[in-house]
Amino acid sequence: DSGLVDLSNVANIVGPRGGDFLEIRADTSGVIDLTSLVTTSQNVRFVVTTGGRMLMNSPVDVNPRIVVTDLGSVFDASGSVELGPSSTLEVSQGGEMHVGGNFSHEQTTEASINLNSAILRMDGDGAQLLEVAGEDLGVGGATSGNFGIGQLVIGTTTQRTSVDLLDVVDNGNRGQAAEPESLYLFGLGGPAGLRILNNSALVLNGINVYAWDPLEGEQVHLNSLFGPGDLRLPYDDGFIQLVPLDFQWDNNTGGDFNIGGNWSDGLVPLGSDTAIWNLGSVAGYTVQFGTNVSTDSVIVNTDRVTFDLGGFTYTTSALNATTAVVVGQNATDNARLTITNGTVAARSVRVAAAAGSQGLLTVSASGLLNVEEEAVLGGGAGTLNIEEGGVVSVGDSLIITTAGALTGEGLVQGTVDNQAGTVSPGDGIGVLDIEGTFQQTGAGSLQIALAGTDNSNPSSLEYDQLRVTGDALLGGTLDVLLDGGFSPVAGDAFDVLTVTGSMTGVFDEIATPALGAGLVWRASRTASEFTLLVVADLTGDYNGDGSVDAADYTVWRDSLGQTVVAGQFADGNADGMVNQADYVVWSNAYGTSLAVSQGLRPLHSTPEPASALLLIGLAALGLAQRGRGRSGQ
Repeated sequence: DSGLVDLSNVANIVGPRGGDFLEIRADTSGVIDLTSLVTTSQNVRFVVTTGGRMLMNSPVDVNPRIVVTDLGSVFDASGSVELGPSSTLEVSQGGEMHVGGNFSHEQTTEASINLNSAILRMDGDGAQLLEVAGEDLGVGGATSGNFGIGQLVIGTTTQRTSVDLLDVVDNGNRGQAAEPESLYLFGLGGPAGLRILNNSALVLNGINVYAWDPLEGEQVHLNSLFGPGDLRLPYDDGFIQLVPLDFQWDNNTGGDFNIGGNWSDGLVPLGSDTAIWNLGSVAGYTVQFGTNVSTDSVIVNTDRVTFDLGGFTYTTSALNATTAVVVGQNATDNARLTITNGTVAARSVRVAAAAGSQGLLTVSASGLLNVEEEAVLGGGAGTLNIEEGGVVSVGDSLIITTAGALTGEGLVQGTVDNQAGTVSPGDGIGVLDIEGTFQQTGAGSLQIALAGTDNSNPSSLEYDQLRVTGDALLGGTLDVLLDGGFSPVAGDAFDVLTVTGSMTGVFDEIATPALGAGLVWRASRTASEFTLLVVADLTGDYNGDGSVDAADYTVWRDSLGQTVVAGQFADGNADGMVNQADYVVWSNAYGTSLAVSQGLRPLHSTPEPASALLLIGLAALGLAQRGRGRSGQ
């Protein structure tokens, strides 16, 4: 009676066994919210009738019985629906099933999936897959083995989508003259069997489709409507296609995405198609968007293009492609793509996919890149540059491989996994933020440029910083560069890495530029900061406070027996081990101190093994010295 039951926190439902069952029923315009439900098991029934509505998101592992009856009754799944082998689905008498993602099942008998008098609405924001299924009891069925749907509706008056038919499960659906793989859209005894709204599309993919046409008074074989050379045909308020298509942008001065004249073949790519940019432009051009759009994938080969999204979203789902967005696909490609003033939502991203390729993906201050799965930089020279204010969100990981680079002053939401590339905060000098986990392994490099010591003014930063709201796992190389002619002096300190979670591991190498005579680099790691310092050289001063005393003995004692990078912790003789020889170094220097205070803070007031100082005296340690500035990005 128009009531609401909120079960939106329920993820799993376990029903009774044997002859008993749990029934969840929405009727007489009542609503039940199950938008967090993922799995059901044993005897569970969902019933929607007399104008009721049941809300779900992505029930991907369900084995219930689903019954929807009567006009106005709706089973509404905003995500994908994957019905398990023990489930049954019966939507009848004009009841509706709305699906925002893919619809699939494992049933092999027609009685298990009965949509013969149902309205199935596919209304997602990109391409969707539809497994052909349904019991054939309607008009025009050739044999009892056919599967059909009362009415298939694609898109809404405000939402454009594209539906790809597929027939993965062999359930014996046959058409006229023994045609394999056929779908009948019965028309509910009168209305059209197929509605395509708002320039949406149905891709037949080799499946024979018969749709009831009330004007013709018969089932029309959609496949037979195509003539030689036809790529796409108008149908209702949208289109039908035989297969997904590739379309190339054809206007090197830029223009509107939704104008067919800007594309090869004069057709705008739809949700199941691939959009390709490969004009070889050097000066670059801008593509404008006046609506939300979707394609299966985006490929930028050798070209320089900006997506000005106008506040809208470009969705790429990669149902047919391996990767949703590729910037630099082939070995000879030199590709650049900039995202501005809106959102690109991609299932996956690859920048410089092939060895030898070059790719630069820039997310501007008004841009958002939302990646459902993983983004991979490298293979070739692949760079993701996030300008200040720009955001990249990844569901899995942002992986940086050989020759890959992450640069800029924006925000990454998710895990950054630097396996063999470079993370370089700033475009020049700047701060890069990560909300998630930062991990760097042996071949990865964190590149930090220093042009001064004062980062108190966000609009005039003087050294690079990586800020991690989460955990950091350190390894690989910390590569320190001097920028703008900066020459550090004793007492300079740089908090180059900060974390709010845990910081574990150590850099395998810290590569630093040369300093003036008598100066050395030191590094300190606390629970929340990794700091570089410049100090006057003093043998045996393991805690860097300017005196060789008992506190330095404590540092040696607490790190005794550890294998370290040469010169780190209390490795006074730089042999890679903290051992008795380092005690001798300390003992011989005991009581010495710097004649003049350098204004240095001690690295650690209470040394612990996990936060012991890292000595990086260049003369003693033989670390790489480079009197160079930051290389071009």
